[in-house]
Amino acid sequence: MKKYLNLNVFVSLGIIILAVLWLRLANSMGHMGIGDTASVWGTAASVPKFLLISLIIVGVYILITELRKASKSKPAENEDSKEERKKVFYPIALMVMILVYTLVLEYFGFIICTILLTAGAMLLFGSKNIKLIVAVPVAFSVFLFVTFRYVLLINLPTFSLF
Repeated sequence: MKKYLNLNVFVSLGIIILAVLWLRLANSMGHMGIGDTASVWGTAASVPKFLLISLIIVGVYILITELRKASKSKPAENEDSKEERKKVFYPIALMVMILVYTLVLEYFGFIICTILLTAGAMLLFGSKNIKLIVAVPVAFSVFLFVTFRYVLLINLPTFSLF
């Protein structure tokens, strides 16, 4: 008997993989001089670590329950329609965009990466007004940059390719 996997299996695998990657990033925060690594709950990485471990646990739970459902159900019950696949594609595509954003942020800087991510997300979800696709990401990125840099006094990554 052939087993058919639901799209939830692949989404939960994606969630687990991303959470593990981000957990590695949170674990490296102590080596960057952020927070005190001697205390467990007193570091800047404590809350992200807790949330990411919770996300991994939830992802594993979803994966196990969906695999059990797939083994018990008949093939006709598991066939996903094109509409359901479309609904799942957009969040997965956005997760991939965010993953790429986090990987290239260090090299291209906050403003460039945030403009591209915001414009890409707007295009992905169906925005067709070119003026808005250009204006909103630029204004949003500049607003966030000014807020973090000058109001909160937090340095953000800048363009450092060369």
